[in-house]
Amino acid sequence: VGTLLAFLGVVVIVFDPQLLTEIPGLIVMLAATLVWAFGTILQRTLAGISVLNIFGWNGLMGTVVLLPASIVMEPRAIEASPHMTLAVAGWFIFTAVGSGVVGQCGMARLLHRHPINMILPLLLLVPVISVITAWLVFDSPVTPLMLLGGALALIGVAVVNASNQSVTPTTGGSPPSTTAQIKN
Repeated sequence: VGTLLAFLGVVVIVFDPQLLTEIPGLIVMLAATLVWAFGTILQRTLAGISVLNIFGWNGLMGTVVLLPASIVMEPRAIEASPHMTLAVAGWFIFTAVGSGVVGQCGMARLLHRHPINMILPLLLLVPVISVITAWLVFDSPVTPLMLLGGALALIGVAVVNASNQSVTPTTGGSPPSTTAQIKN
């Protein structure tokens, strides 16, 4: 119930009627979400592979696929990169290191130590945090619908966490319901 409530909150936050006019983009987004979900579940089955090794290969394969696509689809972006401002370079580095390395490796460790159904609902808070950050940093408008969606997402995550109070983290060895061991 909590996960469904949190998901409904996210839908309320991000729903835009114009989305229905962007069907190809919506299909790509849904496909990417399915691939990410599959990869997250698959990650728990990787035995004896370090977190940094997993994400090193992940980053390399992403670069191999996306760099040629970027060169073809955004040739001016590559040409303009030597002229990027310090602020843009800082955000680029933050994205690569902050969410890419720290965030993904942290997620891998959490998935190793806790059940998936306890960790993944926390990701439903990302749109809530994004709306708050956009409001604070960029002075983006916050609508009553966004506030309602945020409240639903927070209540849903609280329900999930309250129902998981009896679940204790593992201290090593096998994570719950799998035999995977990811080196830290």
